[in-house]
Amino acid sequence: MWNVGAQRELTRTTALDVAYIGTRGSNLFRSYNIDVAFPGANTITVNGPGPTDVPSNISGLQANRLYSAAGCTQFSTNSTITRNGVTSPVCISGPLAAIQGITQRMSNGYSIYHGLQVKFTKSFSSGLEALVSYTWSKEVDDLTVFVPYDDTFNKGLGSTSSSAPDVPQNFVASFVYELPFGKGRHWMSAAPVAMDTVLGGWQLNGIVKIQHGFPLVVTNGGANNGGLNSGFTNRAIYDASRCGSSAPIINQVNTLSSTKGRLWFDTSCFSDGTTPTLGNAVAGNAWGPGFRNFDLRLSKTIKIREEMGLKLGLDAFNAFNTPHFSNPAVSCCTAQNSNFGVITGTQTNPRQLQIGASFTF
Repeated sequence: MWNVGAQRELTRTTALDVAYIGTRGSNLFRSYNIDVAFPGANTITVNGPGPTDVPSNISGLQANRLYSAAGCTQFSTNSTITRNGVTSPVCISGPLAAIQGITQRMSNGYSIYHGLQVKFTKSFSSGLEALVSYTWSKEVDDLTVFVPYDDTFNKGLGSTSSSAPDVPQNFVASFVYELPFGKGRHWMSAAPVAMDTVLGGWQLNGIVKIQHGFPLVVTNGGANNGGLNSGFTNRAIYDASRCGSSAPIINQVNTLSSTKGRLWFDTSCFSDGTTPTLGNAVAGNAWGPGFRNFDLRLSKTIKIREEMGLKLGLDAFNAFNTPHFSNPAVSCCTAQNSNFGVITGTQTNPRQLQIGASFTF
């Protein structure tokens, strides 16, 4: 981890902090099957008359695995399979010929994070105290294994539970503001007791959070796991020449299928391909919806005696009733999944109001 920062006092009550923070993770734990099938039909072809001499416990999927022929002691004399574009005899006897896979557990993962952090603070004065922070960052790792036999496919933006999710922009602000009404404040400082009890002494607190959406990985929802049958989920084909680095956000009522909801991104940027091949879609070719939330609290304390008081409060969670959409479905394409690209729910509750009172003595 490394960082560098600068702090500057702007006024007597305000200050600005700017910092760069970087972290690098190495030798991170990963567990995945390294003996998967190559893209293809997994079809054993019998050459010539007679039944195949391949045992029934060796399927086309097993014969198409990366290490199926490692240490092979006997190959088929009349049956072949095409593995990674090369046609060769099927291994019918060997230590790995009939197994289901090989799980590798190693500390060989990698991650890196870069972040710019800006913080503005205002200490209490003139009835106001505030803290505002903004982070602009990027996180890349290879902890989500897509292709076990070529690790270059696995490096990308953090996007799953296996990774630290990449959130490029994050803004958080909190404040405390004493409303300028009542005894000892700018207005109504000489108000009668009854008026001051009702209108004076109120305080407004707030927390604001605005966050960029998460990067999404669009997968291939075609038959046989997009033609792979490999034990890991294939990805869709992304048309970068037409759509750029990420699919445009549409956010309109879905009309592509009968699924009710919001069509979030341009689904025409993705296809499931016509041949069994590895998809090129990566995390960030589509982005989920961002998050905007405002929580507010209005409160005051009514002094009854020196040692007694009544505290009143009104809380408004998600005060402006902003919908916080959940991520859209990312299994391509509409022909296989009517939910593709469609948001059908929310991740948090609508506005909630809470009134409370407490008596202290």
